[in-house]
Order: sequence, then C-alpha cells, then structure tokens
Amino acid sequence: MLEFRRGDVRGIAAFGQYCDPRHMDFSDLRGINDDCVKGGEGLRTHAHRDMDIFTYMLEGLWYTKDAMGRGSVIPSADVRMMSAGRI
Repeated sequence: MLEFRRGDVRGIAAFGQYCDPRHMDFSDLRGINDDCVKGGEGLRTHAHRDMDIFTYMLEGLWYTKDAMGRGSVIPSADVRMMSAGRI
C-alpha cells in the first residue's frame, strides 16, 4: 500500500541520524534523499556501506568524486546507478 508522507515528516538531513522504525525494511529500499544543493556548494564527505545508489538530477550539474579520486559529472535529466562500499 502506498502512503503519502510529506517531506517535513521524513527527516531533515541526508546522511543524518533520522530513524523511523515504522518506515524501514521495505523490500530492498533503505532510504530516499531529496537533496537541494546550492551552486558552488555540495554535500560533506561521507562514507557509504553496502548500498546501491540511484541519482537523478532535476536541474544543474552534479560533480562527484569517490575515495580513490575518480570523478564524474551528472547533467540535468540524467541518471546514475552505482554500488558503494563493500559488500
């Protein structure tokens, strides 16, 4: 069953400490982030463990770099799927 949950009740920080056990372990989905990043800024450096990450850019460009220094650019309306961390 689908449930509509407003953004202000889903937590406020990507990679933060928000946890709601009533909305966890739904199939293989671990979490959904809806990040808005100002131009010239970005997300803080952070680790991933045992996850696949799907990114869809609504507008602008997103530059990302992994721990080994490899980078890529994701343009508006493009998608990226990556496996992160060790499994």
